[in-house]
Amino acid sequence: MGPLIIVLFLAQGGWAAQCDKDSGPSGATGCVQIQNYNNQYQWTTCLTNAYIQQKSDHMHTCVDRSETYCLYQCMLEMHNKTSGPVSEDCSCQSVNSTSNPYNLSPTTSLPSECYSPCGDSCDWYRNCLEKKYPCEATSNAYAIRYAETFCKLYDKRFSSFSQDAQKWINGVRKCLQVVLVPLLRPWTKPTCQGIRQKAFASHTPCYMHPGKDVPSVCDLGCWQYFKIFWTIKGSFTALDTAWESIKGMWNIGTKCGVSSQVHKCLVGRKADAQSRFADGVGSAIASALKWNTDVMDWMAHPDSGTKPEDSKTSHIIMVLADKKPWTIQEFGLAVEEGRLLLNVHGSKVWVKSLATCSDKSCDNTQTLAVFRQTSKMGGYHGKQ
Repeated sequence: MGPLIIVLFLAQGGWAAQCDKDSGPSGATGCVQIQNYNNQYQWTTCLTNAYIQQKSDHMHTCVDRSETYCLYQCMLEMHNKTSGPVSEDCSCQSVNSTSNPYNLSPTTSLPSECYSPCGDSCDWYRNCLEKKYPCEATSNAYAIRYAETFCKLYDKRFSSFSQDAQKWINGVRKCLQVVLVPLLRPWTKPTCQGIRQKAFASHTPCYMHPGKDVPSVCDLGCWQYFKIFWTIKGSFTALDTAWESIKGMWNIGTKCGVSSQVHKCLVGRKADAQSRFADGVGSAIASALKWNTDVMDWMAHPDSGTKPEDSKTSHIIMVLADKKPWTIQEFGLAVEEGRLLLNVHGSKVWVKSLATCSDKSCDNTQTLAVFRQTSKMGGYHGKQ
């Protein structure tokens, strides 16, 4: 079954002339009265058909599909409503105007491409979103401190991904920008915190459904999924604002169906006894240190690349995703004081040292904490 196509409102008179089907321009806005919406006034924007289709998941299109530009009414763009009363956020009836339709000039001049991002340029955040809402210096910065950096990380590593993963990356980058385009409208006045919340709320939906003919993250293989995760982590290690994205990416396996590749690889990592035991150690550490999974998450798996010192010592790698900087400090202190004496699947486990690493393979480590004693008790050496 094909997508549902909803015909867009075709404005008449002077306002229609301000949105040329071939030249636009994108971003031109006006206040118009539409019969289907109880004859109430609402904001309407001249936009490209490409943006309209991407924004609506190809459920909306211009009346004439050959048009490059057409009008997109606020109620359809923001609420997917083809009729009925106009909501407050779309209404312009209260505007004190002397002419009909009433045109609203943007308070910040933006390039026309801001209103229909193609997704292949990471500069959109700086040249469009940050230009209209300078939030970089605030505690709720998003565009420059996270989004642009996150976007460019994929530029640096793009060639290392598979063809399907590359399609996914391009689709997600465009999706994340398209979601924020409505914030550029001259009648919207979001706070920096509101922008940040809206942006991060869009990450999981964009990962799952980045666009038409673009694979979902659920369709990618295990190796590609974990490469994406580590790319996000590369941003997270330096930027606290990346927490929402990394947590969304980590938990996305629960949203993919049981037949998906991502679900299989996340389940598969626990299939063997070593992996199950490593996961049990991670759970025991999380319980002992009272980690709050609402603000952090973790993954534990055996470190097959490191030879243990003796038969009673093993190594595991724990990936921590945490926005509390003192979690690692508390972890290290517990190791030094010998407080991590655990019971895992009926076995006694002593966490005797802690080291950090920033790469996936965990080849280069830096010791953070060690508890030395002559006890014969076996233990696990945890790597973060």
